Amino acid sequence: MKLGELVKALGGKLVLGSAAWVVGGVNSSADATVTELVFAEDEDAASKALGSKAGAVVLRRGLIDFYPQGKCIIEVAQPRLWFVRAARLLMPVLPVGGVFPS
Repeated sequence: MKLGELVKALGGKLVLGSAAWVVGGVNSSADATVTELVFAEDEDAASKALGSKAGAVVLRRGLIDFYPQGKCIIEVAQPRLWFVRAARLLMPVLPVGGVFPS
């Protein structure tokens, strides 16, 4: 899914980076890869997220004054909630198939 599609579906503002960036999944700041999305709710977490390998970071508006180049940055009011909703869109829960007839 493209980052712009997530922003359109979930709201927020893409303040840095490309809407065409393809999101490969979500992860923690410590384990994220360049194709993954992370979130931060405070300054310490934002520092870790921005210093991680993650390609995109979801932050609360006004949390950080300056964003480094090379990352996609999405500003939202509730980063954790946005992140959870993004995870659900990226990895939907498969329906249970039921019990095998035998």
